[in-house]
Amino acid sequence: MYHLDACASHTRPVDGRRDGPEREDHPVRAEGTVSLEEVLQEAEAEAIVLRQHGHLDQAKTLERMIQKVRASAAEYLEWMSEEDATLYTGRNVRWLRSRFAAWERRGHARWHHARRQYRRIILEHRGNAESALTAGRSAAVGERPIRRRRP
Repeated sequence: MYHLDACASHTRPVDGRRDGPEREDHPVRAEGTVSLEEVLQEAEAEAIVLRQHGHLDQAKTLERMIQKVRASAAEYLEWMSEEDATLYTGRNVRWLRSRFAAWERRGHARWHHARRQYRRIILEHRGNAESALTAGRSAAVGERPIRRRRP
């Protein structure tokens, strides 16, 4: 059984379940607004149409603006897997999952192919996790990680 959630335009189970890959609701936003990703996709489509109709200068201007927005919002636009998020933050999976539902309601966490993902901007970068993340990815593809000497 489902009912309409008072603070959003989606339904949720009556049992109060707020977490799970089967959820199909969207982050709570003001009515009539769209996500930044959707705005950028629409702008990219508009640039394609402008280019196809011979408005090259306008298309180039729009594409430059899209690139600037993507660059300035890079931390917001980047989604990290749960595994990468644990390395990046130095926190364990339990800590991330305990915050998942609240972050998901705000649009900072999501289910993607039945796996949890987190926006990089919501995660606190701790310690030397960046090198751990790089070393882990290198190991996954069979490269030898670069060892650095401590000062």
